[in-house]
Amino acid sequence: YPEVVGGCRLRGYYTYLVGEGETVARADKVLYADSSFFEVFTVPLIAGDKKTALNSPNHIAISATLAAKHFKEENPLGKSLRLDGGESYQISAVYEDMPTQSHVQPEMLISMASMEHALNQFWVSNNYYTYALMAREADVSQFAAKLDQVVDTYIADAILSLLGADIRSPEGAEVYSKSFSLQNIADIHLESNYNTEIETNGNKSYVIL
Repeated sequence: YPEVVGGCRLRGYYTYLVGEGETVARADKVLYADSSFFEVFTVPLIAGDKKTALNSPNHIAISATLAAKHFKEENPLGKSLRLDGGESYQISAVYEDMPTQSHVQPEMLISMASMEHALNQFWVSNNYYTYALMAREADVSQFAAKLDQVVDTYIADAILSLLGADIRSPEGAEVYSKSFSLQNIADIHLESNYNTEIETNGNKSYVIL
């Protein structure tokens, strides 16, 4: 789609016990993120390369607060953290803590390449938050209209296989429906109220006096 110049998926939050021995601490806000995260979101890096930080399996980026908690004033790049006493993940970037008004405030980002099933092409899944970076000149309403084609092309056959319902027909649509809509990221913190928000959002009515 020419309207889209970038994209990124997120999955989580997850909770992990991070570290080992006397340095184990709980992290409640852990996200899996595509390698494009730092190019789609304007999150300042303190250390690391935004283009490669999340490229490889078992690589992580951590917040400044988490870095200070585990490494104090040491440089954490290239060091590893163990999650839940299991695998170790190499630190490839440190980023500034995200502001409280952000709708995502992760303590840690794990490369999506670390999650094997994230690479499959199963379209009937609500497990991922998907972000599209639009071109400045893009007509967002025209792009939104094209999303119906995604349902017909990729999702309808999957639902037919799973449920035996063809959602392209009126009868099938009564059994199951699927659609996509766009939401401006700037509206999420104060105006969004979906059941599966990443963070607890604010309320616009408390801000407008």
